[in-house]
Amino acid sequence: MAWKLYQNLKQTKGIVVDSALLITYTLFEVRYFLMNKELKQAMKGLTALKKEENLFSPLQSSYYYQFLGLYHLLMEEYDLSLKAYATAEQYAKEARIEDPELYYQLANLRSRLYHISYALFYAATALEKYTDESNLFRVIDTLILMGINQQRLNMFDESYQSFARALKIADQISEEQKKATIYHNMGYLYFKQSRFEEAIEMYRQSLQLGEEREKEKKANTYYYLAMVYHALGDKENAESANQAGMELIREEPSAQTTFYHLTLQSLRFKTEIHTQDLELVEKTILPYFQKKGIWITVAECAEFLAGKYRELKRTGKVIRYQQVEIEALRRMRDI
Repeated sequence: MAWKLYQNLKQTKGIVVDSALLITYTLFEVRYFLMNKELKQAMKGLTALKKEENLFSPLQSSYYYQFLGLYHLLMEEYDLSLKAYATAEQYAKEARIEDPELYYQLANLRSRLYHISYALFYAATALEKYTDESNLFRVIDTLILMGINQQRLNMFDESYQSFARALKIADQISEEQKKATIYHNMGYLYFKQSRFEEAIEMYRQSLQLGEEREKEKKANTYYYLAMVYHALGDKENAESANQAGMELIREEPSAQTTFYHLTLQSLRFKTEIHTQDLELVEKTILPYFQKKGIWITVAECAEFLAGKYRELKRTGKVIRYQQVEIEALRRMRDI
C-alpha cells in the first residue's frame, strides 16, 4: 500500500513548484525510505532538506528532526538520535501537536539506552494516543516496550499483564510476527524469575512462529535461549543455541551488533580463554559498543575483561576495566 502511494506521489514531484509543499513531500519521502530501511536514500533526502531548514515551519522542523532521529536510531547511533528527538520534541510543542509516533520512538530510544523511567513515561503517553486512534499495530508495539521496561524494574506482574494484553490483540488481528516478538520477551520475563523451563518454551514458540522474521531477530532469540540453557548448567545446548544464532547472521553486515553479542556470550561459555580472545573484546567488541553508545554492553565487556584479568593477576588491567564499567553504568542512568 505504502509503495503504491509513493509511486503515485513520485510522479507529481517534478511539477511541484511550491517550496513548502516540496519540503513536505521530501519529508515524507524520507519517512518512506526509513520505513523500508533504505538508509542511504533517506540520508540523501535529509541532506537536501538541511539546506532548506530556514524555510521550515515548526511542524516541518518537528518532522525533520523526528526522521533524523529515526535515521540515527536505525544506525544504532543512539547519542545522535537522542539529540535529534529532543529537538523534534521542542518543535512539536511549538507547533502544538501531539504525535504518538514521536512519543513511541522516544520510548523506544530511551528503552535502548536503559533510561527506564523515561521509556515508561513516553510509552504510556504513546499508548493512550494509539488506543484513541485504534492503531492496534502500534498498541502492540507500545505494550511490548512497556513490558520490557517493567520487567527491568522487577515489576513482573505488570510486565506479564502488558505482554498478555499485547498477545491478545495480536491474536485478534492474526499478527504472527508480533506474537513471536511477544513470546521472545515473555521468555526473558520468565528467565528473570528463574522459571527456566517456561522461558525455554517461550523462546521455542518465538522461533517456531518467527520463521519469516528477520535473521537478526531470530539470532537474538537464540542468544537468550542459550543464556537460559547456561543458567541450567546445560553447556551443550547453550553452546548449540549460541552457535545457531551466530551462523544465522555471520554473513549479515547489518547484524553486527547482535553478532558481537553472541560472540561475547560464546567467550563467557568457554572454560579456557586465550590471549586472542581477550584482544578481540578489548580491540574490537568493546570499542564497537562504545562508539554506538550501547553502555550496558560496554559494561558487560568491561566486567568480562576485569574478571579474566583478575584471574591472570594483572592488577593494572583489572583497575582499568573496572573504571570503564563504572563509567558505562553511570552513562546508563536516566538523564
